[in-house]
Amino acid sequence: MRVEGGIRWLVGRLRRDQSQRGSWEYPFETGVVADCYMIILLRTLEIDDEKFIRKLVERILSLQGRNGAWRVFYDEGEGNVNATLEAYYALLYSGLLDKGDERLVAARRFVVENGGIRKTHLFTKVVLAATGQMEWPRFFPFPLEVMLLPSSFPVNFYSFSVFGRANLAPLMILADRKFQARTERTPDLTDLAAREDGEIELFRDVDSWRGLGSFLKNGLKTLAGLPGEVHRLSTERAKNYMLNRVEKDGTLLGYFSSTFLMIFALLALGYRKDDPVILAAVRGLAGMRTVVDGHLHVQYTTASVWNTALASYALQEAGVPAGDPMVARANGYLLKKQHYRYGDWVVHNRDASPGGWGFADSNTIQPDVDDTTAALRAISWSVGGGDRAGRGSGAGQGARYGMEPGYGMHSGYGMGQELGQGSGMGSGYGMGLSNGMGTEIGQGLPVGQHLGYGQGTGYGANVNSGFMAGQNLGYGQGSIPGMPAGNNFTHSASVSGGEAQMTDYSGAWQRGVRWVLSMQNDDGGWPAFEKNTNSKLLTLVPVEKAEFLLTDPSSADLTGRTLEFLCNYTSLPKSDPAVKKGIRWLVQNQKKDGSWYGRWGICYIYGTWAAVTGLRAAGIFPSEKVLSRAAGWLKGIQNADGGWGESCFSDNAGKYVPLGASTLVHTAWAVDALIALAGRGRPTEEINSGVGYLLENLESTDWTEDYPEGQGLAGDFYIHYHSYRYIFPLLALAHYRAKFGE
Repeated sequence: MRVEGGIRWLVGRLRRDQSQRGSWEYPFETGVVADCYMIILLRTLEIDDEKFIRKLVERILSLQGRNGAWRVFYDEGEGNVNATLEAYYALLYSGLLDKGDERLVAARRFVVENGGIRKTHLFTKVVLAATGQMEWPRFFPFPLEVMLLPSSFPVNFYSFSVFGRANLAPLMILADRKFQARTERTPDLTDLAAREDGEIELFRDVDSWRGLGSFLKNGLKTLAGLPGEVHRLSTERAKNYMLNRVEKDGTLLGYFSSTFLMIFALLALGYRKDDPVILAAVRGLAGMRTVVDGHLHVQYTTASVWNTALASYALQEAGVPAGDPMVARANGYLLKKQHYRYGDWVVHNRDASPGGWGFADSNTIQPDVDDTTAALRAISWSVGGGDRAGRGSGAGQGARYGMEPGYGMHSGYGMGQELGQGSGMGSGYGMGLSNGMGTEIGQGLPVGQHLGYGQGTGYGANVNSGFMAGQNLGYGQGSIPGMPAGNNFTHSASVSGGEAQMTDYSGAWQRGVRWVLSMQNDDGGWPAFEKNTNSKLLTLVPVEKAEFLLTDPSSADLTGRTLEFLCNYTSLPKSDPAVKKGIRWLVQNQKKDGSWYGRWGICYIYGTWAAVTGLRAAGIFPSEKVLSRAAGWLKGIQNADGGWGESCFSDNAGKYVPLGASTLVHTAWAVDALIALAGRGRPTEEINSGVGYLLENLESTDWTEDYPEGQGLAGDFYIHYHSYRYIFPLLALAHYRAKFGE
């Protein structure tokens, strides 16, 4: 197969796989963790959906190893004690297997021989405690009163990342009440404890919490009121934090783990098992089911927006025009998924207005930088009438758009200082002050709308009424890169029968680019979800893998991809301070071997690809040391078959660990980076052999194509994106053709 044939095959595959509504619904596969917890949840709530449970059991059993264990990635070794314990618990709770079943006997043996319950991670221990399988530890470092600490306090609830908060709020309720939910069918897991197990702690080093504990206690003393009343207000604040962030599908911010914990926290607060909020949450989780290899799988979240943005962009890079029905439907879907509501990101980014995109189909208040730049790339061909000057079919060179200057405020929208004082610690944004007053963060909301992050109107209140198509959102003074001159600020879109008719994408473009620029961290890099949520104090918190659970730092993948977008797709000059700061961050964070660590992918190949393409777009020459070292590193880890492959062990090891085999996705990332570094018309031997690997293996179905490409929690949670094997090879081949020809 030649390059042109490979591109045609990949375009055809994506065309066949597109859904009727224009999105790509490829699975977001995460092992068996969500399948297991879905069974545990249904049994705990006494929802006897036997067909659903049976199908989940079938998938879990299909992935068990011969030694009785489950692994979270192919080359993990004998197995993963955490995944094996979760599977054992779920299979036993399902009622379809008993302890004498040889598959459970083997699983139990593996867990006990590898340390038992003590060796599992924090979330598993929380679930075991909440379902009566172990006692809640006496020590828990985060009292509920943390909810009331003001934002001026060095460590407060909003110091943590949004993912950390979404899981921490229900966890604090559960730990505070030491809640346990048992049923007549609850199994007994005492046989999973290792012999040396005594009291099992949630945190690995209690002594090291003493300083932080004293620090928090001193802060809590500033809260006015009787202890009982303060505790009641804290509980109410935690409850409202959860409920006010429930999406239309019933889930808490679209995550399985946070929704699962929220359900148990609501039970702890006295909600009935059949309460409408709980049942809606269960339906939301069940609604994230998909089919993988013929088996039913519950996804941790859905990746529809991410898949669609990447696919639309790659297709257009490969020469599929913006007017093609496949691309038009995709971009129509994306336009509907842009955010118009304020989320937690506004806490650390008060002068910005909504305009980002989220990861999951259900997200409306939690955008992220990566999805936003991906969606903006996808619609960029449609901004300014559907033609991007200087960017022909698969040309791979970023156009420079002019900017319509000076969009001001309109009809009271924009950065109004609204909304006065919250009434008491139960109101406001979660920042109750010592005098009992909460300061509302109302910037950017329409006059008369209440932000409602506390007990007032409620975060879930629909504030979209002023944000309909055709109305000027008024994002303040000044200009922003990327707008074709002469276009209106507004947009109008209608989608019916799967077809999208777009009159103007310029409003969506403006809002999106502004939001991305506003999200740059003070250190010059870009985070995923929230600005400047990487407090040095949190790095001292002795929570296992706290950097993944509690912080959202700048990362090479986000910074590189954002630079690539800003420099290739907007008119932002390379001399702009935002670009210079981003370059500086990447240069300072390059590893000694020439690579970069990628936070959201596997791992060093991913980070290096993003950094290289970002730096090249920003005008850094391949001959400069930072890029010549990167090129040398990539060439040095190429496999004999022409491909590249990296193990999931890399993240825990803190360095590149070879997989021992090549994968399509890793090869595509490496090839694309080397193409960016190559001179026009002069493909290197490494590039040609990498392209050869891609073309020879496009239809491969062995284990390497099921290998995780993304990570959520080092060592325990990995993601296989089913879309990546089509999208990234297509992107690499398109860039190869654009630069070197067939």
